[in-house]
Amino acid sequence: MSVSAQHFEGGVQGGANFCQVDGDMNAGYNKLGFNGGIFVHYVLPRESSSIGFDLMYMGKGSRNKRDPQGYAPVLIYSYNYVEIPLYYRYVQKKYAIRTGLAWAYVFSSKYDDGGSAKEIRGLRSTDYLFHMGGEYFLSEQVSLFVGYEYSIRSIIDKDKASINVPMAQFRRNGVYHNLIQIALKYQLTK
Repeated sequence: MSVSAQHFEGGVQGGANFCQVDGDMNAGYNKLGFNGGIFVHYVLPRESSSIGFDLMYMGKGSRNKRDPQGYAPVLIYSYNYVEIPLYYRYVQKKYAIRTGLAWAYVFSSKYDDGGSAKEIRGLRSTDYLFHMGGEYFLSEQVSLFVGYEYSIRSIIDKDKASINVPMAQFRRNGVYHNLIQIALKYQLTK
């Protein structure tokens, strides 16, 4: 499928997310989540540029650090999303950078306060995110991806929330996904 330099590239990817949720009072990238899915790039006439999208499973959330001297329970928020990032990608020799926007749909979530899992009321079913990242090509078909993403709007509708959302982050009230993504990518097409 090639017209001059224009063609499609695609493959699979998977890795880990280091997550936090700004506004839920659990500071730090203490929650480990997993990611996996497929990617497709359309290489533009200028071969160093492409546009692309991923279809991903993204495990997100937050976790507080337990004080060994205290009696506070470990609080864990877990969110499971299907996410579609759309992005512009620029490749230069062994490196690539990308930036874009993503749409995500939550298909399950829970809040665990050390006793039992509870439903998170007020959680919006969709999330919109800004993301950016870079790749280092380990070989012609394998690359290491490191990315960052942040919610554009609060993931909790505070009028319907079952949790307190009092904190203002960067002069915005609400709760926002904030994560670092690391993945290995395997390109199936050349």
